[in-house]
Amino acid sequence: MDSSFQGGPLCVSPDGQIVAVADGHEVLTYRTSNEAPVWIYVCDAPVRGLDAAAPDIVVLDAAGNVIGLNPEDGKPRWQMGPFGPDGLLGTSLSGRWAVVTGNTLIVGRSGQKIQEITLEDPEVVSVAFGGMVPAVGYRDGRIRFYPEGDPVQRQGAEPLGMLTSGRDGVVVACGPHLAEMPAEGKATTFVTYDGETLTGAIRSTNGRLIAARVGEQYVAAFAEGGAVTLGHLRYFERKAGDGAFDADGNLWVACGQGHANRLDFHKGLIARTDEHPDHARGTWQVQFKTDQAPDPDALKPDPDVRIEEEEAPPSLLVRIEKIFFGVVVVIGTWWLLMRLLG
Repeated sequence: MDSSFQGGPLCVSPDGQIVAVADGHEVLTYRTSNEAPVWIYVCDAPVRGLDAAAPDIVVLDAAGNVIGLNPEDGKPRWQMGPFGPDGLLGTSLSGRWAVVTGNTLIVGRSGQKIQEITLEDPEVVSVAFGGMVPAVGYRDGRIRFYPEGDPVQRQGAEPLGMLTSGRDGVVVACGPHLAEMPAEGKATTFVTYDGETLTGAIRSTNGRLIAARVGEQYVAAFAEGGAVTLGHLRYFERKAGDGAFDADGNLWVACGQGHANRLDFHKGLIARTDEHPDHARGTWQVQFKTDQAPDPDALKPDPDVRIEEEEAPPSLLVRIEKIFFGVVVVIGTWWLLMRLLG
């Protein structure tokens, strides 16, 4: 299969207005409302990871640069790194990002590094967050959380395909299972595909919609913790890439060459992204079946998810006031000493 037909990284912007898809060095974006092309950002190295961390679209390139893009115009708001080649990217619901490169786990918020952790085992296959706690996953099913203090290790089925972030734990595709694994407490299994290997996990920001990539070409979506099947998608000559739910409960799936499909479970329709100028339109075969539309309650935001507030630098007026106050304190102290000594 041509490598260009392998779906790559994809994310939906924090405001739900833009879907971004990676293809080589490019991040191509489209309106979630009508699949129309918006802007393209070109990285210096091929894109390795793409995810949403409010308020940005976060990109990780193959050189280890982490870039925060404005979803409205695609202009960089900040850039960090390079941290090292061939890294992995994950983001939290609260707006943090994490990068694993070699034996190092780096956690940040916008353009600031919060934490750097040395990993005992560098053979990581996926990184995500359980709440605000970063976690890494290994092919043999081990999941290691890094809260403040000692790491916490849990064991899932193998092979582990992917972690995705959740409010209380990570959602993990491991062996035939799609499950949620907290750092402490009992794991919850959503779906099991006997005889199959799950390679991808997708979760809506409110946690009420989930999806699993089964093998390389099949994606199935669920609600109510796996009890309700929404529908499924099957590619034929292409591979399914990353996926994400938008605010309307539609599931977007990357399918290669910078394109994606939108699965509308309400209308039972499938749509595709339009081509950007000077880019190939591309054609592909796909099968889509809708079983049930999600309940309206499944689309409501989770009130317990909070975006971290960035610490804004002090304004010029505040800095002047602090300097003036400092000068007054120094002069006052000097005057008092002179009176006491005089």
